[in-house]
Amino acid sequence: MKNIITDNDFLSEEDKENIETHILNNGNFSWYLNNNCVEGDGVKFLYHVAIKRPEDRGDEIVYNSVFTEMFLSFLHKFCKKHSIKYNQIMRCCVNLTFFDKIRKGVIHKDHTKKHKVLIIYLDDNKDCPTDIFDNKKKLIASIPAIKFTAVYFENLYHRVTYPKKGIRRILIFTFK
Repeated sequence: MKNIITDNDFLSEEDKENIETHILNNGNFSWYLNNNCVEGDGVKFLYHVAIKRPEDRGDEIVYNSVFTEMFLSFLHKFCKKHSIKYNQIMRCCVNLTFFDKIRKGVIHKDHTKKHKVLIIYLDDNKDCPTDIFDNKKKLIASIPAIKFTAVYFENLYHRVTYPKKGIRRILIFTFK
């Protein structure tokens, strides 16, 4: 399988507790509405940006959340465990999606330049996997949303499956 890694054993119990306390069960965690899950699709979702996309920030990386350091520690742990090198964080964000009549998202890449993707599922919602494609048509993996499981892939097309019920929260990094 084209360098796709799944891992449900890289976060410590303290990491999981921090996610539970500061994100999942925190009524003060800030969510913002976006009208497009993928540019132009018209699917609303909520998000919390920790590091903005390069096209939204210029060359300077600005930590946009009090949780950015914590999030980056998760990326570092995963990459260290799997010997993945990186030198630039392109984006770090928590996304919250919910039911949409479309059900399947747009098949896309997050950036036009080569990049790596790390998704950490923050909920159990097995009916809304991440589908990964080697081109826009050939499905090569469908990874179910299992809480605290990470999915890593490089420069591949992917899409979300929106929940039939409940919500789907992920922490997503793009980097190179």
